[in-house]
Amino acid sequence: MAGSFRRPSWSSSWDLLAELRVEACALYAASIVVVLSLIFGYKGKRLPMKGIIEVLRATGTRVLQIYMIGCAAGIVIGVLNISGLGFGLTIS
Repeated sequence: MAGSFRRPSWSSSWDLLAELRVEACALYAASIVVVLSLIFGYKGKRLPMKGIIEVLRATGTRVLQIYMIGCAAGIVIGVLNISGLGFGLTIS
């Protein structure tokens, strides 16, 4: 067929990555970093499994704090919308 373009064989794997959600890509990237840190390390030091568990625990705690801030903001916005006070604040 004239004018057809044949994609290289490696493009099919990129197509699979392009269809993933951002959250899944972040999870896969974090998993790859953990595996590579266990295998290769950094400056001659490897991260022990206890260190990885501690990092995951600290990350979960910090993410939970961010979620709580978002929930509190949602509650405030919801109360302003239900009570009509938000509409009154925009008019004044």
